[in-house]
Amino acid sequence: MKIAVIGGGASGMVSAYLLDKQGHHVTVFERQPILGGHIRTLNKNVKPDRSDCRKILEGGVLEFPTAFTDFIALMKELDVELEPVNVGSGMFFNNGDRFLSSINTNNNFSGIHRLIEHLRFDTLYARS
Repeated sequence: MKIAVIGGGASGMVSAYLLDKQGHHVTVFERQPILGGHIRTLNKNVKPDRSDCRKILEGGVLEFPTAFTDFIALMKELDVELEPVNVGSGMFFNNGDRFLSSINTNNNFSGIHRLIEHLRFDTLYARS
């Protein structure tokens, strides 16, 4: 079967890979000149919204929890070497809101404040 995948981001590429593996003829259509979608670093191959931005910003996921067993299995199948890191990430919004990873939460909060931050992060995952 011929299948068209629209978008060469992570989801599109994984979909194309799995469909091809099942024997389908897959064509990926991507409007950008490179693949990767949001899993690219801003200021290196994607221009940020503000031209005066001098910081290196990440446009994609920085952490993959080991609980993502399907993702881990796919990376092993593709022979992608994963390196365990003990680094945290966070999202900070203009209005002062934030979502911190578990590592960042554990490193920066204790007691009830730590619990609240973990619940905020779990809510973000649930909404995703």
